[in-house]
Amino acid sequence: MTGGTDTTATRAPYGLDFHLGLPEALEPRHVPIRPGVPTPEQAAAAEAADRS
Repeated sequence: MTGGTDTTATRAPYGLDFHLGLPEALEPRHVPIRPGVPTPEQAAAAEAADRS
């Protein structure tokens, strides 16, 4: 999927060969990123920063 961009006009003049995303052959290796959970110290520091 090109998102509406004409890849021939953007890649060809520069000899570029690229893609966004993961190649289909590597899809089984994909693991979603989970949001980090702050330590109690980090949470306290964030709360203190919000108050100031």
